Amino acid sequence: PKKKAATPKKKAEEVKNEEEEMQEEEDKPSKKRKGSQKGKKDEDGTSGEQTKPATKRQKKELPHYGHLIEKEDFDKIVEDGIEAVQPIAFEKATKKAYIKAFGEKEYETKNTSAKIISFNVNSINSCLGRSGATKGKTAEESFVNFVLAENPDVLFLQEIKCSSEKFPASQKSTPFKTMTFMEEHGYSIICNSANIKGGGYAGTAAIVKKDGPFGKPDKVEKTIGIEEVDEEGRFLALKAHGQWVATCYVPNSGAGLKRLDARVETFEPKMREMLKKYSDDGGILYCGDLNVAICDIDIHSSATNQKTAGHTPQEREAFQKMIDDGFVDVWRSRNPERVQFTFWSQMKKARPINKGWRLDYFIADKETDKQVLQVEHRTCVGGSDHCPITCTISLKK
Repeated sequence: PKKKAATPKKKAEEVKNEEEEMQEEEDKPSKKRKGSQKGKKDEDGTSGEQTKPATKRQKKELPHYGHLIEKEDFDKIVEDGIEAVQPIAFEKATKKAYIKAFGEKEYETKNTSAKIISFNVNSINSCLGRSGATKGKTAEESFVNFVLAENPDVLFLQEIKCSSEKFPASQKSTPFKTMTFMEEHGYSIICNSANIKGGGYAGTAAIVKKDGPFGKPDKVEKTIGIEEVDEEGRFLALKAHGQWVATCYVPNSGAGLKRLDARVETFEPKMREMLKKYSDDGGILYCGDLNVAICDIDIHSSATNQKTAGHTPQEREAFQKMIDDGFVDVWRSRNPERVQFTFWSQMKKARPINKGWRLDYFIADKETDKQVLQVEHRTCVGGSDHCPITCTISLKK
């Protein structure tokens, strides 16, 4: 029989609120990964695994969220200049090839520039446990090699979902091993964990190069003056060389937009006030998961998400007020028509088909924007439902 066309009501039911999915993921406390079920037999003695019958011409399945691209695929990206969306196995990619792929510039004069990376890791424990192992390499090794290849002066992390006491955690944990390794390679850690849910919610951190320009910051701030935001450890700012750099994991307006009013009427005005303060005190480069797709081209489908948290008119207008106050969306100002996302829904396996949102930003006052040397999205980096973004600025002194 002929298949009936979907009714508008049916289509509406099929368009699930993606920000509700994001909120569900955000509300999940961090927890240890369970052991693999591979090889575990059912009561009838079978493994319980189902295999598809072999076909002569079976279409190669795209790697799903969190999987790593093989070295030959990376080489193809380098050769053809293809923009990668899938995560790359960085332990297999040399720094030279990585730089060739992304056009990274080398700034050799020490402490005259600073490279800042922002990355929503969606739980540091999970990030370092995702991506699986590939030919003997582990996800944490991939993370470490990514950091060493990028060589940032400050790596800001959002949504760490880990208490300060457990970051690094117990000596047997992956975060402990990874962060101890980072410390041995010249990085220190500044953590701002949530004071609720045992720290396993929200939270921010900075991995800072000890001998870099922000290695000994003149000031460190972890609050903005809103109790709920401060309890959730959503903000972290550093000042050095007369320059502020800050990150925020902006509150999601939530399922049913239950936190929308608090966000646009309380949080956004307060953040604009903070940015103005930092701008007047030397300049500010502000980054993080700002939880808004400001432009129509910053989301895969603007028309169907007008009432979705992260793309409502109210959130977009609040963001625009920041721009109207004299701040610059650093990446968009240099890429006015480019479509590139930084978030893909994990639940819908949206990354292989690049069905995403641009939620991660660098925002600068006009003077700091003049210091920007480079800004990029690292869309090929796995381990999270977000990708890292990078920005290199020259320093004033």
